[in-house]
Amino acid sequence: MESELSLEKSNKKYLILLVCLVITSFIYQLIVFLMYPYLYGVDGAYYELQVLSILQTGQMWTGDNPFVFYYFTLLSLLTRNVTLAIKIGIVLFCALVPIPTYFIIKKLTRDDRAAIFSAFISVFNPLLFRMMGEFVKNAIGSFFLLCFIYFFLLCCENKGDLKKTIVLYLITYGFLLLMIYTHIYPTGYAACFVIIYLIYSIIHSRITKREFPLNDIKIGTFLCVTGLTTLFFMFFFFNDFFIHFLKIEGFIEDLFGISLQDLSQNLQILQFPRPGNDPGFGPIFNPMFFQMNSDLIMLLILIPISCIGIAIIIYDLIKKKKNHPLLQFIGFCLIFFLPVYYLVPNNTQMLAGFSSPLTSFADVLNFLTYFPVLGGVSLLVLEIYKNDPDKFEINRMKGILLVIFITSSFLVLPFIDEEWASRFVYMNFIPIALLMGYGIKALKDKDKRKKILAISIVLFFSISFFAQTAYFCSYQMSPTISEAGLQDLEVLKTKVETNSSLEGSIVLLQDLDYYYYTILKTGLTSYVIYSQSIDASYYADYYNETIFVIYKITSHPEVELGQEIIRNDPNGQFFILLANYTFHD
Repeated sequence: MESELSLEKSNKKYLILLVCLVITSFIYQLIVFLMYPYLYGVDGAYYELQVLSILQTGQMWTGDNPFVFYYFTLLSLLTRNVTLAIKIGIVLFCALVPIPTYFIIKKLTRDDRAAIFSAFISVFNPLLFRMMGEFVKNAIGSFFLLCFIYFFLLCCENKGDLKKTIVLYLITYGFLLLMIYTHIYPTGYAACFVIIYLIYSIIHSRITKREFPLNDIKIGTFLCVTGLTTLFFMFFFFNDFFIHFLKIEGFIEDLFGISLQDLSQNLQILQFPRPGNDPGFGPIFNPMFFQMNSDLIMLLILIPISCIGIAIIIYDLIKKKKNHPLLQFIGFCLIFFLPVYYLVPNNTQMLAGFSSPLTSFADVLNFLTYFPVLGGVSLLVLEIYKNDPDKFEINRMKGILLVIFITSSFLVLPFIDEEWASRFVYMNFIPIALLMGYGIKALKDKDKRKKILAISIVLFFSISFFAQTAYFCSYQMSPTISEAGLQDLEVLKTKVETNSSLEGSIVLLQDLDYYYYTILKTGLTSYVIYSQSIDASYYADYYNETIFVIYKITSHPEVELGQEIIRNDPNGQFFILLANYTFHD
C-alpha cells in the first residue's frame, strides 16, 4: 500500500513537470516566432495566401491538405491578425509534442525520469524548430503522428476488452485522419510504421510463442483498410485537397528509378495527371542513385563495422546466448553504428545547416548526440534479443520503438532521393528523443555512482539540446524577406495599380525564397525560373503578357535597351526590372 502511494505521488510530481515543460516550450516557441513580424521560411507567405483566400472567398488559394489552413483561418477570426494567428496556431500544437512522447516512453519503460527526459529532448530540438519554420504542416502532423503511435500501442496492448479496443481504435483512426488531412509525410510515415510493426510482431510471435499475433493483425488490417478507403474516398470526391498525395508516385519512381507513366501503358494501371507542366518550373524530383560522394564513402567505411557486430551476435547465438551481456551490447552497438549515423543529422544531411561562425560548436554537440541514441537502440534490441519469457508482452510492445527506429533510418538512407530524405530527416527528432529517453532507464539503479552518472548525462544532454535549439533559432529561424524587400514589392504593386495597361503582368523570379511573398504583396502571377539568365522576350511571347523580372539586389543584371528599371535601391533587397512590355488594347 505504501509503495503504491509512493508511486502515485511520483506520477503526480512528474505530471506537474510535464505540464511545466509544455508551458515553458509554448512560451519559448512563441518568443522565437515573435522575433520578426513576418512568417518564417520559404512557405511563410504561402500560409497567409491560403488563409486570406479562405477568408475572402471561402475556398483555398490552391489545392492542399486542408486541416491546418482552416485551423489557421479559425484562429485568424479570433485574433483578427492572420500572421499572428498562424504563429500561435503552430505553437499551440508543437508545444504539445512532449505529452505523447512522455507517455510512450513511460509505457515502455515504466520510468518517469526517462519519460520526462525524452519529452524535453523532443520539444527542445533543432529538428522540430526547423520544421516549424519551414515545414509547418509536417511539424503539426508530427504531433498527430506521436499521438497515433501512442494510441496504436494501447490498441495492440489491449486484449479481450472489446469495448475498450473499439474506443482506442477510433481514437487511433482519428489521429490517422488528422494526419491525412494535414500532410503526406506523417501519413506516409504512419503507413510504413504500421506495416513494419506487423511484420515485426508476426516474426517475434512466431519465434517466441509459435503463434500469430491476431490482435495486432486485426488492428493493423483495420487501420490499413479504413485508412485507404478514407483516402480513396476523399481523393475521389475532393481531389484538390489531396493533390500532394500524388507525390507517392514520385517517391516510387525515385526509389526504383522507373516511370509509372510508361509502365502504366503496358500494365494499364490507373493514372492521375501530375501537376507542374508550366515551363516556369523544371522537374521537381530527380532520380538519385549511389554516386561516389561522401555518403557512399562513409557507407563503405561503416558497413564493415556493422559486419563485425553481426559476427559477434552470430557467435553469441552459436554459444546459445551465453556470452557476457556487455559483449552482446557491443555487438548490437556495432550493428547499429551505420543506421544511427544516418538517423542523427549532421551538417551534410541537415540541409538547413548551421551556417554561422560557430559551426564547429554545433558539430560537436550534434556528434555527441550520436552515442546516447546508439546506446538506446542497442539496449532496446538487447532486451528483445534476450527473450525473457516473463517479459514477452512488454518486449513485443518494445517492438514499436524499434519499428520507429527502423522506419526513420530507412527513410533517410542514401538511396532515398534527396528531395524526400531532406524532409524525413527533420522528423528524426521523434526516434532521437524516444531512444535517448529509453537509454536513460538503464541507469535506474540504487547504486549511487549510477545515479550520479544518470543525472550527469541527463543534465548534459538537456543543456546540449537547449543550446543547439537556441543556436539554431538565432541563426536560422527568420523570414526570407525583409522590410526593405517588402518596400521593393510595394513599389512594383504601385507601378501596376497606377497603370491599367500593366494589369495581368507576369513576374519572373530566380529564387523560390520570395516567390510566395511576391504573389502575396503584388497579386501578380509569378513563376520561378531556375536559370542564371532570364530571356524575357521568350516568356513574353509564351505568355503574351508584360514581363517583370525580380533579381536579388546583389545580382547586378545587365539592363538591355528598351527595359526599364522599376526599383534599384542599394538599401533594398530586390532589383526589379520591366523587362518586356506587351500592350493589350
